[in-house]
Amino acid sequence: MLKVQPPSIARRNLESKRLLRDCQSNFETFSFMGSTRTPFSSIQSHKYQYRKRQCGCSGEMAMKCPNCGTENPETARFCQACARTLGPAYIQGLGTPASVPPSVQGRNPRSRRTTWLVASAVAIAIVIVVLLAVVLNPSTSPVASIHDADGDGHADSTDAFPNDPSEWLDTDLDGVGDNSDAFPNDSTQWVDRDHDGHGDNPLGINPDAFPDDLSEWKDTDSDGVGNNADFYDSGNGKIKISVDYYMEDGTADFWTYGDPYFIISVDTNVDNVNDVTQTSDIFTDTQTLTSPYSIVVDVPDNCAAVKFSIQVYDDDLGSYQAIDYCPSPTGAYYIHTVPAPFSGSWSYNGSDDGINEIDCILDYSISVTA
Repeated sequence: MLKVQPPSIARRNLESKRLLRDCQSNFETFSFMGSTRTPFSSIQSHKYQYRKRQCGCSGEMAMKCPNCGTENPETARFCQACARTLGPAYIQGLGTPASVPPSVQGRNPRSRRTTWLVASAVAIAIVIVVLLAVVLNPSTSPVASIHDADGDGHADSTDAFPNDPSEWLDTDLDGVGDNSDAFPNDSTQWVDRDHDGHGDNPLGINPDAFPDDLSEWKDTDSDGVGNNADFYDSGNGKIKISVDYYMEDGTADFWTYGDPYFIISVDTNVDNVNDVTQTSDIFTDTQTLTSPYSIVVDVPDNCAAVKFSIQVYDDDLGSYQAIDYCPSPTGAYYIHTVPAPFSGSWSYNGSDDGINEIDCILDYSISVTA
């Protein structure tokens, strides 16, 4: 039975035989045009350059790229040098070349390179943006001059307290931040509970002996009473009340001078009750006395004020009569209230009241003594 080949197959076989017949020498250049009736129909009008190899080489041929001239294996679909789409992808035996895959047809190598470059640039830009976001973010930046662990706005490199958002500076380097340090320029003091300007550290500079008393901070004599309240800062202070001068007017006795004596009374807590009353000796037939009598009274170191009075009497055979030194028409003596630190002096003349009585001039004073 006679087997008849389809016209298309017969035509391809005829063309393959023609190619073999024309092979006269190695590396002879020839041209091949695709036909609309062949599998090359999708790449019409493309001219492909081939170099035939040795005729005894089983019909294999090298394919030369029309773009850069590089020779590629006959089965190559793309140029090994420039990636240009090649013509026949492979030659099957003596048949005609196979068609270029549809997925490759019409693809521009330069367009592919441009796409790759754009994609690479975008990827690099994204990486740079991410890196900058990390580096410039104070909470994540590895750069010491930017990193701010506690988020207080001060970089760790300059923050004295990188993990404390409430502190960042320690001027006196005492380990206490300036924001909570009552004495930011004094490394020996940092707390002042009573806010009197004196630090609570007893070993520091200008310490507060009374850290919870706003009115006290120093106790020079260490008696437990602050200097502000202590009327005598050098120890246990006392007050001294003295009669400094006395002169009688000569009317106490008919034939001679009087026999004066002095009574000093002290109210140490100003409650109108005398705590101390002392009486001097009797000075017989005496008109004038200089510093005849004084008393010393021990009062609390924090005593704020005292009351005292001095009374003068004339002793006359067991009876007594007041000698007036008060210039006022009423009364023969004064009662004084004296605040700490207990210092003062007075001088009076009883005859200034114009009353006919025994009068005298009296000078007296109050002071502090040890």
